[in-house]
Amino acid sequence: MKSHTAEIQRITVTKADPPHAFSYDFEPPYPEPNGLHHGTFSVRIEEVAQGLCEVTITERRKAQTLGNVVLGWLDDLPRDRMICARARIEGRRDWSMIGRQLPQR
Repeated sequence: MKSHTAEIQRITVTKADPPHAFSYDFEPPYPEPNGLHHGTFSVRIEEVAQGLCEVTITERRKAQTLGNVVLGWLDDLPRDRMICARARIEGRRDWSMIGRQLPQR
């Protein structure tokens, strides 16, 4: 059985409302019947007070195996991305796994 890794994705923008919202659907450029690499990614930014915003980032997959769900729960890459972005925006030391691979400011 041949294994595929979605290194290249086909992106279809579904919403573009800068600077408030952006979302897109993603899928691999090859046929994939189980849908493991198909989904939606969206970002929403809402001002909650003067100068303060709440950012909501959502990634939904169309299908997942139990192993991928457990790996996602243990790894939590989306949360690590947010920790990295927040630390860099706030000018603090970045303790995320992603941040350890990037040059510190």
